[in-house]
Amino acid sequence: RISRAVVGFARYPDKRPTGLNVDSSGAFLLSDLMAAWGDKQGLSREDVGNALLKNQDRSADTKRFDVVDLRGGDMQIRAAARRGAGGGGGVGGAEGA
Repeated sequence: RISRAVVGFARYPDKRPTGLNVDSSGAFLLSDLMAAWGDKQGLSREDVGNALLKNQDRSADTKRFDVVDLRGGDMQIRAAARRGAGGGGGVGGAEGA
């Protein structure tokens, strides 16, 4: 449930919670996600981070999203291209630019 919601936030601007800052590449920070959505859902940072790490792979050679640990303890999250998206990147246009 957590990872599905997060992928939706990354890919579809109309599904993003107010206050979630997504850059032009479709990336956002776990800290921003928690402030905009996770805390309101009663989730801990560990709940969300663990769900993302556990469910980031679609299969052995494809990912649903990338999670990068940053200095200072934050994580950067970016959705991978949708299956069958033809290399479109999974994140539309220039929103957030």
